[in-house]
Amino acid sequence: MDDRSHTFFNAPQDDWPGEADANARQDRARLTLSEAAAALGLGRAAIRDAIAAGDLQALQADSGWLITVDDLLRFSRQRNLPLPLVPWEREGFQVQARGAASSLSVPREALIGRAAEVAAVVSLLDDPAVRLVTLTGPGGVGKTRLALAVAGAMRDRLAGGVIFIDLSAVLHVPDVIPAIAQALGLRELADQDQFGQIVSYLQSREVLLIVDNVEQVIAASPWLVQIGRLADITMLVTSRSPLRVSGEREFSVPPLPLAGAQATPEELLASDAGRLFVERARTHDAAFPVDERSAPLIAQVCARLDGLPLAIELAAARTRLLSPRQLRDRLASSLPLLTSGDRDAPPRHLTMHSAVAWSYDLLRPDEQRLFRQLAVFTGGFTLDAVEWIGSSNPRRTPEAATLDRLDALLNQSLIVREAGPDGEPRYRLLETIRAFGLGQLAGEEEVEFRDLHARYFGELTQALRPLVVTEAARAPLERLAADDANLRAALTWLARRDDPAEFGALVAALSGYWLAYSLLTEADMWIARALARRERIPALDQAHLWNARAIFSGFLGNFDQAGDAFAEGLPLSRAAGNPLDMAMMLTSMGAMHNVLTRYADAEEVLDEGRTIAAAVPDPAERAAIMGRALANLSVTARSQSDFARARAMSEAALACYRGFGFDLAETRTQMDLADTARFEGDLTTMVSHYQACLAQTGERGDMRLVADAMTGIASACTEWERLQTAARLFGAAEALRERVGVGFSLPRDRGPTERSVAQLQDALGEAGFVAGLGEGRALPITHAVAIALAVTPATEAVAAITPEAPLFTRRELDVLRLLAAGHTDRDIADALFIGHRTVSWHVGAILGKLGVKSRRAAAARAVEDGLI
Repeated sequence: MDDRSHTFFNAPQDDWPGEADANARQDRARLTLSEAAAALGLGRAAIRDAIAAGDLQALQADSGWLITVDDLLRFSRQRNLPLPLVPWEREGFQVQARGAASSLSVPREALIGRAAEVAAVVSLLDDPAVRLVTLTGPGGVGKTRLALAVAGAMRDRLAGGVIFIDLSAVLHVPDVIPAIAQALGLRELADQDQFGQIVSYLQSREVLLIVDNVEQVIAASPWLVQIGRLADITMLVTSRSPLRVSGEREFSVPPLPLAGAQATPEELLASDAGRLFVERARTHDAAFPVDERSAPLIAQVCARLDGLPLAIELAAARTRLLSPRQLRDRLASSLPLLTSGDRDAPPRHLTMHSAVAWSYDLLRPDEQRLFRQLAVFTGGFTLDAVEWIGSSNPRRTPEAATLDRLDALLNQSLIVREAGPDGEPRYRLLETIRAFGLGQLAGEEEVEFRDLHARYFGELTQALRPLVVTEAARAPLERLAADDANLRAALTWLARRDDPAEFGALVAALSGYWLAYSLLTEADMWIARALARRERIPALDQAHLWNARAIFSGFLGNFDQAGDAFAEGLPLSRAAGNPLDMAMMLTSMGAMHNVLTRYADAEEVLDEGRTIAAAVPDPAERAAIMGRALANLSVTARSQSDFARARAMSEAALACYRGFGFDLAETRTQMDLADTARFEGDLTTMVSHYQACLAQTGERGDMRLVADAMTGIASACTEWERLQTAARLFGAAEALRERVGVGFSLPRDRGPTERSVAQLQDALGEAGFVAGLGEGRALPITHAVAIALAVTPATEAVAAITPEAPLFTRRELDVLRLLAAGHTDRDIADALFIGHRTVSWHVGAILGKLGVKSRRAAAARAVEDGLI
């Protein structure tokens, strides 16, 4: 841009064009003080001060000051102000009467939700230090609608009102200034550049300038910045990417909040996404029903569309033809369904395909390629995954260019950034955007990208395998859990591609993950598919698969199959000579011998496993497998009533784990110590260890351990005559075992439990016992765990509120206050500096103690009872 605009900005204007024509109109109507202020875009006080100083001629009347247009013209020239905004035509350009309302296009439908976003943006614009705010977000998220809502909230507060400039039809940077001039009603002058006209026109006007759809002409941003620097101009821009200029404040427009997948009608209509769907559906069918059957289906449709308003509106239009169930089922391939928007909508918003294509077309070819590569990921990806799959070198080492391309996708709002389980960022394509990306894949390119995707997860699982198969630490397991959908996609692709070697290696590496999360049936299915093609799988991976088959068969109660699998795998493992794998297989065999009460056999193979474990070269891997062997020897000793040796072995296992962050291994050892205390009759110590295990396990942890811990605490409650609590915990543990598909971890545990159950049944009577079990079976897992965690020897798990025994802990009250304010678990975790899983347990405890089933009900009950 040249300096002409700057020169114009500072030059005195002695000769306004068209002034002679204006002077010829002597009978012009007079303006009130308010009208004069609005015409110049100034405040009333500025006009009043000018009159008092004698700079502006005015007539005092009963109704107040009256000013002729000629006097206003003369004053504007003396003060170097732009021409007044009054309705007359002047030679050279046209100025139109432009009240705030007439300059805005008001949408026909009311805006659903967004009150918080409107308030936040208005607050930003009210800040004197903020001159430019950019609303960013993917196509269809509602940036323009939000900008219009902000305009509606602010237009009466600004003397010059709001001016809305739509750049969606402008595709070339040189056309931006003419488009703005046209939107302002300015005609081009032969002797003045248009940018100078714009600056002159807006100078000293108190105006909110909304510039819509800037992303395709982002290089014009410096012009917008210069306009925004005018004294009384505040600028609100909408763009799929930030302008990246000094002074810009970016506001990322989020999707609409969602209801839960099993929402009631009330919960659905309380969510902005659900309400938008229903209101738009009722524009096509006024009797569109929302009931117990349709509400969860609609909630699932909105979730499938990631809460994108445009996608929800397009889906709602399909209710003329499809039921909510049909709509949900057909959204597996969403974009072809999301068409037929309103005919008066912008072309880019007629379909979701065109909305996404608008952003995709703004990318360079290498950025488009990365976008297509990332479309094969399901459920998100890490930066490491992006750098690996986006690398152009054979070793897949990171390249700076990949980061630049990822940044471009983020700027265009084609991907969103989210927090990962380890605090590191993860990225995701919203499902409608991902569907577009998959649609851009050609046949050979899809094969290439899906092969790379499977290779990446193959390498990742192999790197994590040692600590995954030993189930020593939560972090590597959570890393895999975050990519659960990607892992399934990779397995499915490799099976379809008929690549047994890669498929078998991936299945073998995931066995510990499936075991840790009690995904027993799924694991058994994948292992069976891999072993069916074992002839084409390397011997070491075959050994891993046989070990996995043995472990899962044992947990599913098929001990003959488990024994056969060990017999197949152990020779292969010995032949491979890897000490970690050999020690792992021997330890697994020892665990099975314990289950089958073959204690001499168990001790023999566990001792051999411990000896081999000492030869594992990596210190962390050696500690993990050595501790596992010792923990199983603790079970062997306890099962033979050698409780002192059992405790010693458990303590030795804990000593192995110390310093390595093996939280899961330590949790299992807490279970061993609890079981030992139980057999010794020390119920207080037992409950303490079981509760420590429950607090550490988490929602997606090993549900076998959770069931065993709840059973142990239920037995203690029976002894302490906490009969209702005992019945509920027994019922919850029973339901959990049925869900997971396993029985008791050890047969010897069954005897004491059966005696406690019989004792409880006698105490409650048949009807009370059955009712208590039924209540427990119906409890969500988080509620059941919360009840178990609240048990102490001295008080009931769910006590009445008394000054001596408050219902909630201080931490639970902190969580309850934030929950009642509408915050998510993630928000609460951030606010209280605690883990997301810890918050989930606290929420479960709160719901259990209040005897309610939903967060909304908990908030209402807490307010009603004066708890917060």
